[in-house]
Parts: sequence; C-alpha cells; structure tokens
Amino acid sequence: MKLLLIISLVIAVSSHTVDEIQKARSECYSELEISEDLIQKYKKFEFPDEHKTHCYIRCANLKLHLFDDEHGFKVDEIVNLFESAHAENVQSFKGDVQKCIDDLENHDEDKCTWAYKTYMCFLSHHAALIRKHTVKN
Repeated sequence: MKLLLIISLVIAVSSHTVDEIQKARSECYSELEISEDLIQKYKKFEFPDEHKTHCYIRCANLKLHLFDDEHGFKVDEIVNLFESAHAENVQSFKGDVQKCIDDLENHDEDKCTWAYKTYMCFLSHHAALIRKHTVKN
C-alpha cells in the first residue's frame, strides 16, 4: 500500500516541525536565488528536472540533516520523521525508502542530482505522506 506522504510526516512525533521545514526551504530559496515561479511549483510539489531544483532538494535536506554529501539520504532519520504517520506499516515504508537510497540509478557524482533522483523516488512511493507532514495547513 503506497501512500503519498514522505515529505510531510507526522509533526507531533517528528524530529522536525513544519516551521523548521519551512525555514529550511526559505533559506534555500534565498541561498539559491530560486525564482518565484519555481517556488510556486515547489509548493505544489512540482519539481522540474533541472539543476536549480536538484540543488534546492539537496539544500533543504542538508539543512534538515536528512541528507549528507558523503552518504546521501539517511534512512533512519527519514523513517523517524514519518514513523508515527506510517506506524502500522513502518517496515514496508522503511523498505521503500531503503530501495530508493540503494538504487544505483539514483546515485550521481553531482550531489544535487543524487539528492533529486532519490527524493523523486521517495515521492513516487509516498507523496501524500510527505505533503501531509511538511506543509502548513
């Protein structure tokens, strides 16, 4: 059962609040000089396959300590972030996350592209979960 929820996991139990996630995003918008047009797309969970977007995904996840340039995404951190929202099926969720992390097709010498490809894999399996726990209502 695939849920569309990875970026927006349960805030009450997560290690990051929605405000912390929004702060990381805002900092990356400024640091990377993201256009208002792209920001609006990101808010709708539309992530164009272009280098600036790749670097935005890397930036936000670095700031949230979910990704590092040496090892990529941190499966345990991601699972902890979403565990309460996916408690009934946490092992399946963790397996999906691990598959995206391990998929060599997602690995790239360019750290931004590596972060983007892996993140898009997460979204393809759990977009609703991510959206629910990373966006203010």
